[in-house]
Amino acid sequence: MSRKAKKNNHEVARAFLNRWATDHGFDTPQLAMLDARTGEVQTRSIKAGFAIGKYLYVPKIDGEHDDRVEDWFGTAEQALVEFLRRNDARDFSAMTHQQWVYIVYGLVGLAHRGAHDVAKLRAAVKADKSLQKKFNTSVNDHAIHHAVVENVVNRINRDVYRLLGGTLTILTDCTKEVLVCDRPAICWAMGENSTLLVPLGPSTLAVIGRESDGVPVKIISEAEHGVDSAKFVDMLNSFTIKRARRWVVGRDPAILKNIAATVVQNAAEADEPVFYERISDEERDLLWSFGHEPPEE
Repeated sequence: MSRKAKKNNHEVARAFLNRWATDHGFDTPQLAMLDARTGEVQTRSIKAGFAIGKYLYVPKIDGEHDDRVEDWFGTAEQALVEFLRRNDARDFSAMTHQQWVYIVYGLVGLAHRGAHDVAKLRAAVKADKSLQKKFNTSVNDHAIHHAVVENVVNRINRDVYRLLGGTLTILTDCTKEVLVCDRPAICWAMGENSTLLVPLGPSTLAVIGRESDGVPVKIISEAEHGVDSAKFVDMLNSFTIKRARRWVVGRDPAILKNIAATVVQNAAEADEPVFYERISDEERDLLWSFGHEPPEE
């Protein structure tokens, strides 16, 4: 490649994480962060190399780094930023189908791009000849990296296809704090469909499924519509605590300190990449009650 490939790859877009930033007594915006490996809670600048992996999605092909997938992710991240701007303005008018497609790509990417899962999957393929055959790759590290990045792209494409046409229901003004981790969005494969649960800020979350209410986006305000958001925030936060492998971010450091021991234990016990979470009947019913009709048995 003639130009220099992108070395620093964000596992979670900076503009997305900036939703949780506040000054914390500093002159510049800071994030309150819990380290999932040590349990330490600290404040750090969002610009200080946070949530970044070196060549995370940029494998070497024929001796040169190939950053086409990173560029592709960048397009989806730009759409995600535009989506967050529209959400703040409560204005989703004049949104084209192409814009909506890229927004869904940006949201779904949050479920599959975690550095932990990429590293774990690379290690698993390296150690297992049957996986090398399944991924159509050799034992070469660069070939495995390429195959794993392609797998990430394929999973994102599959879930975008399953989710397009559904309604994204946004719950705003939540009174309980919404947390976020290095694997922010949670995706469930339900038969031929998928459902995505994603935090959008310290007081906002969203669900998107295949069912449609005839509009791409529906906004529900706890304050305006009298919706009890606590059960949805509790569900999302419980998955965040379960899924965190590198870090958890929140507005209130005291909340992070309270969950530190559980997060560290969960992160230490994880030994395999998990792409789709298991879901209980109760959790499924709760998800489907949030802007969707229950599926037929």
